[in-house]
Amino acid sequence: MNIQCFRSSTTSAASLAMLLLCAATTVTAIADEQRASDEVREVAGGTASPPQRVESQSVATLAQRRAQTRQTHPELGLALGLDAETQERLVDLLTEPQMKELERAIEMPGPWLKTGLQARLDAWNRQLDALRSLLGEAGLERYQIYFATISERRQANLLDLRLAPKDRLDAKQKDKLITLFAEDGERLSQRMFQSEAMDEVQGNFDLRSIAAQEAGLRNITTSHRWLAEHAAQFLTPPQQQGLAQMHELDETALQRSIEQARRKVGIDAAASSEAQASTDGASAQSMPVSNDLQLDLTIEAIGNLPVRFNHMTRNGEPVMVEIAGGLFAEVTPTVYGNDRMVLHMRYYEQRGARRHKLGANYLLMHVRERDSRQAFDDVDAVVMGSRVYMISTRIGALPM
Repeated sequence: MNIQCFRSSTTSAASLAMLLLCAATTVTAIADEQRASDEVREVAGGTASPPQRVESQSVATLAQRRAQTRQTHPELGLALGLDAETQERLVDLLTEPQMKELERAIEMPGPWLKTGLQARLDAWNRQLDALRSLLGEAGLERYQIYFATISERRQANLLDLRLAPKDRLDAKQKDKLITLFAEDGERLSQRMFQSEAMDEVQGNFDLRSIAAQEAGLRNITTSHRWLAEHAAQFLTPPQQQGLAQMHELDETALQRSIEQARRKVGIDAAASSEAQASTDGASAQSMPVSNDLQLDLTIEAIGNLPVRFNHMTRNGEPVMVEIAGGLFAEVTPTVYGNDRMVLHMRYYEQRGARRHKLGANYLLMHVRERDSRQAFDDVDAVVMGSRVYMISTRIGALPM
């Protein structure tokens, strides 16, 4: 799972500001779809308003959805090189509920019932075919590259909105910042899952939860320092100040959330600091082990036969697995002395002589315990290439 809006598909582990934006976007989309469903039920139940009113409400709802699509897809036409007519047709397509669901699923999969997975996948692939018909193969690839950085584009736009007109980002600065946000998202995802794997805090659930939030705040603060240092190489002083203010708002909001959680359960800062000391002083049991691993994976791309992969590898070294025809996963396991494992999976699709990266995600599990999930009820990643793929993984790995 990525952290992505910490995306399962890691594809951008965004900062706290982007998590909040993604959450708000999802809530708005659900509310819009619910209103549309209510209108349909009203008509079906004979309680509808006069036809003219229903029509005006439907037009207004569609306009709201299209406006939301433009807001959540910044600089869409510019990034894809579209003329005005094609851009409007693309906005219409991206506004359809199935397409919005697909984009949300890529950022944060499921959970879904196993019985409906194939039908859902077929519907998403019909949407992908509609995109291909509108944009062509080259245009579809440009859209996929665009979508892979959409969270980072939103972050760059949030910064731009904070700046005076004379200090706005130019195109080169924005491209560099998007690349920097993406690199930071990958680093942040890795640190967050490492923190989770090494967590040795003892105590009740509330104390552990607060300690986890504090670890998240430390990781985000470290992330912000790294971003500020590298962005200073191409941002002007006013732009750097705007970025610092944006980061400060993120950190303050998370700090307030932590303080509220402490007050709710009567835990003071000293208690959580003591818990943190136990985490910082974690024993060798919470460090990565250096042994060889017998990596045992069963991976299924929904609609294809499951692939069983049993391979000897070194801890922390990647292994390439073919999941289905032309679809590959690069699997990097890191097992810790406490028997927890972080599995970093990067997905690729072979197209001719080129191998295209589709996305990535992290999985965390206890390797001494059997995977208790029913076979493939859970989808760990949704990635988009020439087709949409839903991927589920069952894991077993023991130090040799």
